[in-house]
Amino acid sequence: ANILIQSHQNYQIGISYNIYFVKYRYRISRIVLYHILYHGTVHIL
Repeated sequence: ANILIQSHQNYQIGISYNIYFVKYRYRISRIVLYHILYHGTVHIL
């Protein structure tokens, strides 16, 4: 039963992360684009 609860919580966390990613994907991609323009490199980390 604990395994089912844990997997269900992981599933909900994954859904919330997907929603967050879709909401902020444009902003994140714009930040990455600015980073590439300013630093002239693809290395983000």
